[in-house]
Amino acid sequence: MLSGIEPQRETKTQQAKDLICTLLAGGKQVLSEDIDKAALERGIPGRTVRDAKRELGDALKSKIVEGRKKVFWME
Repeated sequence: MLSGIEPQRETKTQQAKDLICTLLAGGKQVLSEDIDKAALERGIPGRTVRDAKRELGDALKSKIVEGRKKVFWME
């Protein structure tokens, strides 16, 4: 770091948004609980994942299938 300016660290919410986008890439459907599990494995709390889903807003669509919530990209 020559300039004396530290690079900005990615927030946990941004990490969660990036993870969600990665898991749902290519139109994949992923159970909400699997997103939460993958986030926890990366040290991202469930509340942060919920915040990230809320921030992604209209980019996400969810439905209940057989009593389990699926989250997927809107077409």
